[in-house]
Amino acid sequence: MAAKAKSKIDEQKMMEQAMARVLSSALRPRIAGRLGKSGYTDRELYTELGYVESLTYANHYYPAFRRNPIANAVITRPVDESWRLPPTIDENIAGESTLEKEWGSLSDRLQLSNRFKRVDRLATLGQWALMLIGFKDGSMNLSEPVGAAQDVLYVTPYPESSATIEAYETDTQNARYGLPNIYKLSVRMGTTTTTHLVHWSRVIHVVQDNDVSDIEGNPALECVYNFVTDLEKVVGGAGEMFWRGAMPWMKLLINDQGLITDTVKSEMKDKIESLVHGLRRYLMLQNMDMQQISPQVADPSNHVSAILDVISAGTRIPKRILVGSERGELASTQDRESWAEQIGTRRESYCETQIVRPFIDRCIQYGVLPEPKEGTYDVDWPDLMSSSDKDLAEVAKLRAETVKVYADSAAAGDIMPSDIFFDKIMGFTQEEIEQINAARDTQRDEADNDDDLPPDPDGGPDVV
Repeated sequence: MAAKAKSKIDEQKMMEQAMARVLSSALRPRIAGRLGKSGYTDRELYTELGYVESLTYANHYYPAFRRNPIANAVITRPVDESWRLPPTIDENIAGESTLEKEWGSLSDRLQLSNRFKRVDRLATLGQWALMLIGFKDGSMNLSEPVGAAQDVLYVTPYPESSATIEAYETDTQNARYGLPNIYKLSVRMGTTTTTHLVHWSRVIHVVQDNDVSDIEGNPALECVYNFVTDLEKVVGGAGEMFWRGAMPWMKLLINDQGLITDTVKSEMKDKIESLVHGLRRYLMLQNMDMQQISPQVADPSNHVSAILDVISAGTRIPKRILVGSERGELASTQDRESWAEQIGTRRESYCETQIVRPFIDRCIQYGVLPEPKEGTYDVDWPDLMSSSDKDLAEVAKLRAETVKVYADSAAAGDIMPSDIFFDKIMGFTQEEIEQINAARDTQRDEADNDDDLPPDPDGGPDVV
């Protein structure tokens, strides 16, 4: 009875997942059709504001990523920080296990950290991305399922623009019901492009920020794309405004008694152009008065800041980190801690579940990596807030200066005993304080012993 109940639950779960995928594909066009509606039938906000209603990877997201620095930062900031310190695997047994050793060797040889970061970037930029795994299993056709493999020859990321889904799993009793079975992959080699049908077992399908679909996610630029284009309008318009307004305009007024012929106009035009474009700094006029028109140049910084606030909110990237506005790319401590916490969640809930573990599990499944001895393994991510060598050096310098000030003060020990100073001010542990006291007592004993030695008859240094 329990087995039947479990089977019913599993079947219901598969049907719910399949229904979610169908709803996702059905809702997207309806949602897209309602974009830019203001509530008034005679006003189309997207049309009036010059926004694009239907965004695509090839025509909008990728060009913006390549040409717009803020669009680029929206993609690269979280991806680069997620993989800045790559993960390791741990079987939680004494010593280095065979799985840990072989994984380290495979990771170094294939530069997997870089490959994982690239596929993450492509999946974040689009709705999904693929990571093709070149299993050495003796098969000459990528459309066949992977057999027993001896090694992995290559790992290559591909964007959604290079692949299409050709066939889905239609068996409702299969755990992969509704998921892709066969992909059509376009591989570019120089100036030529070849097309391959690829079985799902040879790729990792990576989806970032998905809600109702296991196949398609939400591109990171989708919710802020309008404001990225607004930023280009403001910054680009400011540049054009300066270009036109930096050189003051001039107005020529003809006197009432003046007589200006076409010949005089032509000569005057040549003289004015020589003044503007050449080195001449004077102009002779006849029957004319010249007046300067003051340029109108506005400061766009407030508009830029407001747009960046909206982009920061939409991407959940702190503004200081998004633009690197402080010294170097440092942000406030609060921003750094919040950002590190957000990236930590991203690494565990997405990078690990969508990229690292599927790849490792696939390699274990087909024999490239050994089975874990305890049947499981952990993916360990380094602490993002760990201090760098420079930070440690600066802390050591400040501590040394504090100790010097304390030691140079004759009354410091009467006001605050050294043990309390080391504990409350320096932040040392009790064990560290005991080590300091023991070393200090040893030095004093050695100094006392040196004072008790008789002087050398030859006047040389004392010898112990």
